[in-house]
Amino acid sequence: RGARGVGKPLRNEALHPVAGSQYTLLAKGKGDPHSHAGPYAALVEAARGLLQAVLAKNESDLGEWREKLRVVVSAGGDSLLALIPELAMIVPDASGLLAEGDAKARLRLAFQHLFCAFSSPGHPLILFLDDLQSTDAATLRVIEQLAQTDLQNILVVGVYRAEEVTARHALAAFIASLRANTIPLTEIALDNLPEHDSARLIADALQSRSPWIDPLVSLVQAKTAGNPCFMLRFLATLAAEGLLHY
Repeated sequence: RGARGVGKPLRNEALHPVAGSQYTLLAKGKGDPHSHAGPYAALVEAARGLLQAVLAKNESDLGEWREKLRVVVSAGGDSLLALIPELAMIVPDASGLLAEGDAKARLRLAFQHLFCAFSSPGHPLILFLDDLQSTDAATLRVIEQLAQTDLQNILVVGVYRAEEVTARHALAAFIASLRANTIPLTEIALDNLPEHDSARLIADALQSRSPWIDPLVSLVQAKTAGNPCFMLRFLATLAAEGLLHY
């Protein structure tokens, strides 16, 4: 968690070397308050990314995945197929597998089955969800249900803007519920940089350790309060306007 511009997306980039191995998968989704995609949008984005990779496999491997995903289709029903059309492409007889029952409960269970299908001992799945403060309550319910199943092979990484989450926000209630149920939860707070760290960032950006950057560091710190994103934008603006040469 942290304010806008403090570098939360860099946490995602830090996961890529781990997830880039043959043993770990990375699925990414993002909350968007301006999207008209409806409930579960972040989870759908993550799921579709995984399934599109499956569709690129050869027919032999695709057959194995077809069997794995039958239980997902059966649990989710036509609502899931509408959200994730790739499932119908992988499991062509999907319409004959649909289960009955409460649609919302089936969807939650189906998402759980889907992400579990992509994880196993020695082959974990990292589910990275950005801008959780903008996601919907249905998505948070699925994440909570995933966490309550004591999964051993899925790591859920959620990122949110702390300044947008009030005590009455759905995400605040979600976090409180995780704590109340003693679900393992690690919180990492990202803050603006103190001036000495800002100096290192600016020195790296300009590829210079010369003392001449000290007045620049003071100026940038005063203008941006040490917000890394704002600092880099400010430096870029100075360079674009011909006010900074290095």
